Amino acid sequence: MRIAASLRWIEFGLALAATIITAMVGIAGKEIFGIKFDFVALTAVLTTIAAAVLAHIEASRCDFLIMIYRATARRLSAEAAKIGDVDAMTAESWSQFVNRCEAIISEENTGWAAKWTKA
Repeated sequence: MRIAASLRWIEFGLALAATIITAMVGIAGKEIFGIKFDFVALTAVLTTIAAAVLAHIEASRCDFLIMIYRATARRLSAEAAKIGDVDAMTAESWSQFVNRCEAIISEENTGWAAKWTKA
C-alpha cells in the first residue's frame, strides 16, 4: 500500500512538473530564464514516465483482482463439485447450495471493498 501511495505521488509530481513546464513554455517560448532548450520534448518525456508509473499502479491492481477472483472461482468450483446430480437435489439442498455460493461471493466482495477503502 505504501509503495502504491508513493508511486501515485511520483506520478502526480511528474504530471504537475510537465504541466508547469508546458505553461511556462507557452508563455515564454523556447527560452526560459535565458536557457534555450526544447522544453516541449521534456514535457513529453515527463508525461510518458508519469503514464508508465500509473500503468504500473493499475497493473498491480489488476494482479490483485485476478488473484482474488481465481480464489473465489476455485471455492465456487469446489462447491459445485460437492452437489453431484443437480436434477436429484431437493429444494432444501438447492437452497443451501445457493446460500453457500452467495456467502463465498459476499466474502470476496467484502475483501475487495476492504482492500480499496482502507487508508
